[in-house]
Parts: sequence; structure tokens; C-alpha cells
Amino acid sequence: NIIGSSYGAYIYYFYDNGQYRGCDTLTFNNCNLQGNSYAVYGYYGNKNIEFYGCNLTGGSYAVRAYGNSSYPNTDWVFANCTFTNWSSYAIYQYYGNNFKYYYNSFRNRDGYGSYCIYQYYSNNAEYKNNIFYNDYDYTYAMAVYKYQGSIGSSDYNCFWVPNNSNGYVAYLYPGSGYVNWAGWQSAGYDANGINE
Repeated sequence: NIIGSSYGAYIYYFYDNGQYRGCDTLTFNNCNLQGNSYAVYGYYGNKNIEFYGCNLTGGSYAVRAYGNSSYPNTDWVFANCTFTNWSSYAIYQYYGNNFKYYYNSFRNRDGYGSYCIYQYYSNNAEYKNNIFYNDYDYTYAMAVYKYQGSIGSSDYNCFWVPNNSNGYVAYLYPGSGYVNWAGWQSAGYDANGINE
């Protein structure tokens, strides 16, 4: 268990030419990470961060990966992880490139949590075989919010947003803005996915 009053894990400038020379990857295996603010806080320029079989329980966010145009977070992997109990977003991906999400389960607390993934000025995200469940009773509760940047690919995912009265599952900009399942698929995503 990795539990902190504010953050479970705080990662700062982890990359192969930085202060951690000789360490090419930071890996969390089968961990329970929890923080009152964030389970994981990656701050600026972190590269090759991997999570396998972890449970991430957050306050505002389960994971806050925060970078900028000069020092984006890159090459993060989340596989077979569970994200629960966030009040804003499960993943706050702010200037993050090449994030991969495989076989994860996203489930927010009842009555809170706008988005499962908030992707801002981030490129080449990949979503495969995930379950995105957001039951927040709010018009704009969605699975994915993308502002600028790109989603490289998304397929075989299950989107379940039962309380969005407009039927929205995602927000895409540039693109169609708020989209329902048909709009998400028309944008080229999840040809083999399902929407409950």
C-alpha cells in the first residue's frame, strides 16, 4: 500500500537524462495507491512510467499527470488497473503524450466525477479494452474529454454513462464537440466497442 495525506506517489522529472540517470522505467506492480488529493501526481517531464494491476483511489483525481509544452509527460502505461472514487477526473492528462490504457476499469463514486479521462493538449493516446463507467448524475458527465491533441486509437472499450441526459459519452475538440456513441464511432473510434 502506498498511501499519503495528499499524494500516494509524487513523481518529479523522472526521465533517462534527468536526475534519475541509469533508470529508464519506473514501474508500479500490484499496488494500492491512495491520496486525499491524488493517488499519483506526476509533475513535469516524467517519461516511461508504468502501472500494472494497481488500484488507484483519488480525491480530486486518481492520477494527475501535469506537464507543459516544453516538459510533457510521455510514454505512460496503465494496464489492468482500477480507478475509483475521484471527484473530478480519474485521469488528468495535461500535456501528456503516448499514454496507453489497456484493460482498465474506471468507476467513479456515486454522485461525483465529471470525466474518466481528461486529455488536454496531449497526443497519441491509446485506449483498448477498458471499461469506462461514469454514473455521475450530471448533463456533462462523460467517459473521455479531449481538448486539442489527438487520440491515436480507441477500440474494444465499453462506455457506460447512464445519467447523461443528452446521451453524451465524450467531448472532442477539434471535432464535433460533445458526442454521443454514434458520434464517437463516426469520429473513427471503437468500431468494436460497446455502449451500455
